[in-house]
Amino acid sequence: ALLKHSREDLEKLLKKKNIKKLKVKWILALFLIYREDFQEAYDLLIENASSETAKDSDHKSSLEIQNELWRDKFHLGTLQLLLGNPERAEKLLRESNLIKQTPEGANNHGVALILIGKRDLAHKSFKTALSIFPSYQDANKNLVLPDGKFPKITTTEIRVNPSRSEYTS
Repeated sequence: ALLKHSREDLEKLLKKKNIKKLKVKWILALFLIYREDFQEAYDLLIENASSETAKDSDHKSSLEIQNELWRDKFHLGTLQLLLGNPERAEKLLRESNLIKQTPEGANNHGVALILIGKRDLAHKSFKTALSIFPSYQDANKNLVLPDGKFPKITTTEIRVNPSRSEYTS
């Protein structure tokens, strides 16, 4: 269903519903990633990278700002991987891991390291991902990946903690 709609149509709908600018950015970016329009998603994020965070920093906690900065670096790095630029991806994903250590960030950093020929460092990244989330399949598969096989890139943020619907009363 998402493939039949344009970015412009979705953007108009979101603005009509008075969705906040920062949420619109992420909805559009994830929409474009799903559609495999990686360059357009990258351009959108570069155009809007952390600008809303900086603009609204008086109204946000330091944790919210940190999460937004991490999200920008993680997705920009992941998109660089998907666009075939592992050197750029490695730098962005290393920066995302310095902001906040996550399993998907560590996994994708490991993917970038494999693609630039640093297999030993890549294995450390995959092990870091697994230390945070032991049942993380992408990192498990990448850790035992045979030479010549392309590693698994995680394209979205993953949920490690239970959602509200999984809480019991």
